Amino acid sequence: MVLDSQFYILMSGVVLIVVVPVLIMIKNRINPISTLGVLALIFIAFSMAFDEENAVGYVLAGIGVILAIIDIIRKIRNEL
Repeated sequence: MVLDSQFYILMSGVVLIVVVPVLIMIKNRINPISTLGVLALIFIAFSMAFDEENAVGYVLAGIGVILAIIDIIRKIRNEL
């Protein structure tokens, strides 16, 4: 069980190392990704790492979703 959780943490780190530079490159294109959006993605990715500890995983996923919703609302307000 411990090996599985360490594997998930390692995979989340690898995904972040690969995804963050891609998001930075995409940021300069048509639809820029905000810092809040990247933070939401990071929180959601880390929530998967804490799968065995349900409370921690759910809290991190909740924070990520709330940040994503705030980012969406801010983008909509800026367009109006």
